[in-house]
Amino acid sequence: DLKLENILLDRDRKIRLIDFGFSELFDENKLFEKMVGSPAYVAPEMILRNPYTISADIWSSGILLFAIIAGHLPFDDENVQRLLHKIVYSDVSYPSFMSAQLVDLLSKMLCKDPNNRISLEKIKEHPWFSPAEYTALQTFVKSNRYQTANVNSNDWEIINHMTNLGVECHDLHQSLLNGEFTEKIALYRILLREKMVE
Repeated sequence: DLKLENILLDRDRKIRLIDFGFSELFDENKLFEKMVGSPAYVAPEMILRNPYTISADIWSSGILLFAIIAGHLPFDDENVQRLLHKIVYSDVSYPSFMSAQLVDLLSKMLCKDPNNRISLEKIKEHPWFSPAEYTALQTFVKSNRYQTANVNSNDWEIINHMTNLGVECHDLHQSLLNGEFTEKIALYRILLREKMVE
């Protein structure tokens, strides 16, 4: 049941998955038939009651990645039937602050046809998820500077850049301290991440 509520970070910022109520033994060739999971994260093939493979988890991971970066789900509706209809028939609308590489990766993860959906191996090879970038980010996080850069001493170079782009940043520091997640915070963190990788 891959969803935001089932992903935690421990004190070392390591990812911890919880709630294995719907889990199955891993088998690359196994076809599943039972529809499980939370509606907003369910792959189209499950909604259509087609047999599915582990590529349905790639779809759910794409929903997660989109939500973490954008601050909202790509498909959302209070009415579950309309939500499921959107997942099967609507295209994803990507926010303008997402990079071309990220949009490319997400569009491959959120491909409606499970046979054409990107594999885990190809995700690891994707330019947005490059080993060099991941290693640099991991090193930065381990150095304990991550929290300082994120909350305590805002990166004024990035804030000035955002201001020059026309973004009103007077409440950004307070939003960071409060742990809020807004489009401004998403943009700030994307720019911070790019700076860290550089």
